[in-house]
Amino acid sequence: MEQSSTWVTRALLMALCLGWMQGGFIALSDPATMAVLAGGHHHVAKAGPVAGLMVINALAAVAIVLFEGKARQLGALWLGLVSILGAVMVHRFWQQQGVEATLSLQGFLGMIGFGAAFLMVARSGDERRMAA
Repeated sequence: MEQSSTWVTRALLMALCLGWMQGGFIALSDPATMAVLAGGHHHVAKAGPVAGLMVINALAAVAIVLFEGKARQLGALWLGLVSILGAVMVHRFWQQQGVEATLSLQGFLGMIGFGAAFLMVARSGDERRMAA
């Protein structure tokens, strides 16, 4: 039972991290396109640093999936904070009206949910050590 539980946990972590991994892999395979996409999506003038950040996020996501202990906790903490900060920076629903505000609010709440899930992964390592 322990072995199947480990595989289920890894599969769920992989599903949680897929979006960050995909962005990082695109940034690595085609940096110019990723810089343009990131600049338009994140509303920044200098998109190169955002593409670099996507690579860092992909590495953190891989650490969450592949490793345990401090590496997983740090990766999850990083992605949780970046998700929440990104939600505030990108989804400015309070400045929009109508359908745009509704869609932006939905995106904001989704990113807050992802951030909270990553923070729960980061915290779960502490609880296991305390119980032992």
